[in-house]
Amino acid sequence: MAMGALQSHKMLVNGGEAMGPGAVCMLVEDRTGEKMNPQNWARDWQAIWDALCTHVDKLDKQALKPIAAVVQRLCERGENQSEKAA
Repeated sequence: MAMGALQSHKMLVNGGEAMGPGAVCMLVEDRTGEKMNPQNWARDWQAIWDALCTHVDKLDKQALKPIAAVVQRLCERGENQSEKAA
């Protein structure tokens, strides 16, 4: 399921839609051979899936913090140079 959460996040950040229960169950079965019943998703897997997706999102934000800081500095430089030119 963790692999599915990563794939789902990747799809979301690239403009696609998140994986639904059926797609996650198929991915798990393809990768591990273990069958998951999407009809029991809410009862058996929803809480786990939500926790995994939340954690992946936090990790992504953490990993991108240094990049966001550089982008912010570059934007501030660009604004400062525009103000000097005016």
